[in-house]
Amino acid sequence: MPQPHPSPEQAVAFGERLRAARSELGLSQEKVAQAAGISLQHLSLLERGLSDQTKRSPANPRLGVLLGLATALRVDVAHLVEPLRTEYNPHQHGPD
Repeated sequence: MPQPHPSPEQAVAFGERLRAARSELGLSQEKVAQAAGISLQHLSLLERGLSDQTKRSPANPRLGVLLGLATALRVDVAHLVEPLRTEYNPHQHGPD
């Protein structure tokens, strides 16, 4: 079964949520990246809604990255991914 990928709009919404949470705390990208255990470049890409600068593919961070970011930003993971919410349709994905 193919894995779902975020749309560019969802990735941008995620990046905006990251940037807003960081700004609310008055933290630099460097501080958040270090606290989350990711590179500054990775955080910068995610805040722009990207996974890869060259291919311009939408951000699609792994669970460990999401958990690290949530901890660094002192928010629940749900706060970061809420803008990505879609309705689940079991018929759309086919049998397991």
